Amino acid sequence: MKTLYEYLTESKVDLEKEIDKRLKKDGDQFLCTWDPDEPEESLLPEITQEYGLSELWLKMDNRQQAALRTDHDVVELVSIQVMKDKRGQGIAKQVLQILADWADKRNIVLTGDPDDMFNTSLAALYKLYGSIGMEPTEKFDTDPKKSHLHKIARYPNGENKKHYR
Repeated sequence: MKTLYEYLTESKVDLEKEIDKRLKKDGDQFLCTWDPDEPEESLLPEITQEYGLSELWLKMDNRQQAALRTDHDVVELVSIQVMKDKRGQGIAKQVLQILADWADKRNIVLTGDPDDMFNTSLAALYKLYGSIGMEPTEKFDTDPKKSHLHKIARYPNGENKKHYR
């Protein structure tokens, strides 16, 4: 019997290729959404339905390179949400692993700002993101006049994570 990860990585819709198509240049983003109440408003429904997601949103954020002390492209994981009827099955963790593999192949730093606005505790989110090697940054500046550094980051291929200023 296949694991969930094997199923997702062998799926008909290649998530990595779809992300590559939409993250072509700095400022581009990848967004797919599914709303069963308003399916006509959904974006890339074939991806969300196949992967069990209600939302996956990534965007290029190379403004972070200096603060993260890296020459690698930086992609922010803005949001990942699993469909309500699919929660608790490990889907988010498996999709995050696909994203980590994708980032490693392309030498991309993944960043994010976990928050508990969707009723998942910050402790659970940090544990989830930690499962793919995302770690808290040493500095997080909330002053809007200064450059914003994401709360968590994951460097490709196990690179040294002590790059933060």
